[in-house]
Formats: sequence, C-alpha cells, structure tokens
Amino acid sequence: FYNKDFVFKKFGKKILKKINKQIVFFPCYPTKNFFSYKKRHLNFNKINLVYIGNSPKKNAKANFDTLLYKTLDHITLNKIYLTYLNNPQRYFEKNEYALHEISKKNKYFRFKKGYLPWELKNKTTSFNFGIMPFYFSKNYSNEQMEGISTKIFTYIEQGLPIIVTNKMPSLSDFIEKHELGIVLKNKYEITNLKTIIKKYDYNILI
Repeated sequence: FYNKDFVFKKFGKKILKKINKQIVFFPCYPTKNFFSYKKRHLNFNKINLVYIGNSPKKNAKANFDTLLYKTLDHITLNKIYLTYLNNPQRYFEKNEYALHEISKKNKYFRFKKGYLPWELKNKTTSFNFGIMPFYFSKNYSNEQMEGISTKIFTYIEQGLPIIVTNKMPSLSDFIEKHELGIVLKNKYEITNLKTIIKKYDYNILI
C-alpha cells in the first residue's frame, strides 16, 4: 500500500487515514454484456420484488432485525412477492438459515442462491422492482446515508425500477432525478406499498 499512489479497493476511513492514500473503487460492472433489455410488464395481482445482495451480518443484531425482517413482513402482508437472491459465494452462512426457514413458511417470500454479476443478465425478467430494504434502522452513519450502494447499478443494468426510502438522501435524490423508481416518503408507505405502486406509470419507470 505504502508504495502506491492509489489503492484500488474500498476501505474504511481508519485504513484510509493510516495509509494516507487516495482510495479508488471500481465496482465490477463495466461491460454492456451485463445489461438486460427485455421488456417488463406489471401485473398488479402479482407484483414481484427482488433484493440482490448480501444478508445483514448477524453480529449486528439490531440492524439484522430492522433492515430486513420488518420490511419483509410489510411487503408480504401486502401480498407482494419478494425474492431474495443472496450472494452465491456466501449462500448459506449461519445468518442465512433464518431467512431460508422463513421462505419455507411464507409463500410470498423466496430465499435463493443468487448469481455472479456476469450471470445475472436475463435472470431477473420475472421481477417488477428491485428493492433496497434498508428502511427502519435509526442507526445509519452519515457515510451510509450519503452513500450510493452498487446494488442500485445492478438493478439499473437489469432494467428494474427501484424502491427505496428517502432516509437515504443521496440514493433517493438520484432515483427521483433520473426517474428510476419509487421513493417512499415515510415509514408508513411501506405498509401500503401496493397502493403506492399503483399511483405510478410503470412504463415510465422502466
């Protein structure tokens, strides 16, 4: 690290300060071959959401409960389907067992092994929206609130409109500015998500 002008990796602030180098981070999404161009259609009687990414770490118990489980409950109580495509490289670590058990009991929730980035193309055509389920936690750091997760670009590549909360201002501003999806304005809108979705012209979002 110390002999290089740049470090091509994403590190925390403590490491950045220690090595005193500029951090440059390149997500592995640079090629047009990752993009899906298939036309999507929305059936309000069977709305399908997808979350693509890692599950929250189990040692962060408060976040593990609030980031995902409450969101999952509200979505499925709306009779909206939610599929969780987990990181295929860590599909069944300890904290994934709970999600797998929920998927066996809740017909509106599916927990599945996901795909590597270059395998995703056209694997998401049955879904209507990508979702960022980071909604209920009050413990966000400024870095988390102001950051833009690379998941958003995975959804864009797949042609998926995105559902996100306005509690993450950088992300929600980006989505609103470019008409990439739906920004939930308060914590109660997630409990009435199907009605919120019906207010939007899906053809404009895609």
